[in-house]
Amino acid sequence: MSDDVQALIELNLKIADAENRGDREWLASILAPRLAFQRADEARTVDDRIAYLEKVAPGGTRVTRIVEPIEIHGSRAVVKCIVTAGVREFHNLRLFVRRDGQWQLLGWANEPV
Repeated sequence: MSDDVQALIELNLKIADAENRGDREWLASILAPRLAFQRADEARTVDDRIAYLEKVAPGGTRVTRIVEPIEIHGSRAVVKCIVTAGVREFHNLRLFVRRDGQWQLLGWANEPV
C-alpha cells in the first residue's frame, strides 16, 4: 500500500472521530481553503467551509468504513466511504487535493445508503 493511500485512509477515519468530538480546530486543519459539502438532508443542502465548521458539535457515534480502491490522480484523490451514525448509513464521496504537501478535503458529497 502506498504512503498516500495509507495517509488518506487514516485521514478519513480521523474525520469521523473529530466530528464525534466536535473538534472544529482539527477539522479546519484538513479542509482546503474552500469546501463544498453536500449534506444528506432532503434539500441536499450545500455547506461551505464556514457553515460546515459551525455545525460541528460534540456527540454522535460516527464510524467510517473505506470503500476501496482509493483513487489517486497526481495531486488529487477520491475516497469513497460509508459512514454509520447510529442506525443510519451514508455513502460519502470525498475529493482531496494535495496542498503544501498535505492532503486537504475540497469536496464532499453525502447521501443515505
